[in-house]
Amino acid sequence: AGAVLVGTIFKIGRETRLDVQVHDVTTGRVVVARTARGSDLFALVDDVANEVRTALDVAGRSNVRPLRDVTTASLGAYEMYAKAQRARHNNRWGDAKTLFDEALRIDPAFTLARAQLVEILERLGEQKAAEADRQIVKTQLNRLPERQRLLAEALHEHDTNPARAVELLERLLERYPDEEEA
Repeated sequence: AGAVLVGTIFKIGRETRLDVQVHDVTTGRVVVARTARGSDLFALVDDVANEVRTALDVAGRSNVRPLRDVTTASLGAYEMYAKAQRARHNNRWGDAKTLFDEALRIDPAFTLARAQLVEILERLGEQKAAEADRQIVKTQLNRLPERQRLLAEALHEHDTNPARAVELLERLLERYPDEEEA
């Protein structure tokens, strides 16, 4: 990495303050620093991310979608999702399932949580439930970040069109070489 983004979130009364800095890894120099205040954390993240991308002149910033469009508008649902991801990464499949279920109870349109739940259900041997959720994800692919969308599309194509699945996985790995599931 040539740069690292660090930040802090503060709750000040009813408002949230988000402070972000981008540091050059080699020199430690602060390249970009931004602060935002408001009541909607997701909007603050989108605003600061856009400012950082603009300051760094990052290519392709025009096709970036708001965070709530690819995750959730509910801080409670996102909190459950984050806890579920920690459980998932620690191979605590039952805990992850419970937490993803809670995230989806709070926000049934949280497609990213549902896509992760499909993987957990498969690991737990709950194929019927996994297939039902997979069909829902298939109708909501536009609500996923690009990385997860490409993986979900490849999984949908796997049985009926293997060549297309490979094409999607190759595109995924080209854009995100660290994607282990691909």
